[in-house]
Amino acid sequence: MKNEDRIIELLSEYLQKTDRILDRMEKTDRSVEMMSWAIADHSLKFNEMNSKFNEMNSKFNEMNSKFNEMNSKFNETNTKFSYQMAEMREEQGIVLKELLSISKRVDLLERKG
Repeated sequence: MKNEDRIIELLSEYLQKTDRILDRMEKTDRSVEMMSWAIADHSLKFNEMNSKFNEMNSKFNEMNSKFNEMNSKFNETNTKFSYQMAEMREEQGIVLKELLSISKRVDLLERKG
């Protein structure tokens, strides 16, 4: 009987260890399932944020393009303005020289007359 008792005792230990292992496996499965849900949720949130980022990036690129276009127009206008100012200064110089010449002639005529 002692052998049978020992076998029963060993079987009992085996069953207890098997139960513990099964419990651990079940906990591990639950943990893996929870992690899978968390990863899936995180992935959805990431995709949503990535979509928003892409939308904002597209708007930024559009605004940047408009800014560059307006900056180009401003530079073009500024260049035209600079040329016009240079022409006006040149014309003013010519007019001032003519006025000075007329003033000298009037002064000369007044002295003679």
